Amino acid sequence: MTNSIFSTIKFYVSNFGFYDYVAVSWVILLFLALFILAIYMMFKRPFFAIFLFLLSFVGLGAGINYSLKFIDDVTRPKDVNIAPLRQLFYSDVMIADVNITNKSKQPFKKCRIKLSFHNIGKSKFENLKFKFNPFHTEVIITEQIEPGKTGEIKFVMKEFRPQNYTTTLRTECF
Repeated sequence: MTNSIFSTIKFYVSNFGFYDYVAVSWVILLFLALFILAIYMMFKRPFFAIFLFLLSFVGLGAGINYSLKFIDDVTRPKDVNIAPLRQLFYSDVMIADVNITNKSKQPFKKCRIKLSFHNIGKSKFENLKFKFNPFHTEVIITEQIEPGKTGEIKFVMKEFRPQNYTTTLRTECF
């Protein structure tokens, strides 16, 4: 799991644009300001300082996540369609077709498409747990999708015949 996190961070940092760096910088500056204020308040109002500590860390995670999503939606709009998954009857092979249409004015130099398979739980808590812990993940990185064009990506998973699952598709294009 740590390799997946590090590879995701490495992919983002190596492909960030100017606006991505500005958004992340603002979130980090806000985090540092709240953190320093919490340290200062620790001796005067300890309960308020603990609240500021928690707020700063929650704000850091949420701020980076939502700011990057906002920048991605505004500067790099795309339309993603996935065809129904096909399980081949004669072998343990599953095929997924994904189409990404570049709706921005700039070409996508790289796109990272991540298809994850999750178990279905018996309760909402189990579903949430399975959402963060997929039992199978496939990642494909494509090159160069021109504005207005559609890139066709095919996932072929061999020796794979899951039962009772749901899928999550996530794309990041730069």
